[in-house]
Amino acid sequence: MNIDSLVDDFAVRSFRDEGDADYIAARLAWRAALITPSLWASQQTIEKYLKCVLLLNRISAKHVKHDLARNTCTFLDPSWTATGLG
Repeated sequence: MNIDSLVDDFAVRSFRDEGDADYIAARLAWRAALITPSLWASQQTIEKYLKCVLLLNRISAKHVKHDLARNTCTFLDPSWTATGLG
């Protein structure tokens, strides 16, 4: 396996698969009328999916951390810098 395949495998296992689990948790919490846990799991799902997409596309997200707005801006425009928010 080359390094790109290993990075892709890591992205899928670490972010997409975990995002899938959070998505299921969000749906279950929503159906049980547990609004706050549902929203939290939904946010976690989006964050993990975005990080997976960034990693699969080799877009640096070193300074993004847990900020969904920065994650989204970085994905939409890789030349965007995190200095625009906060």
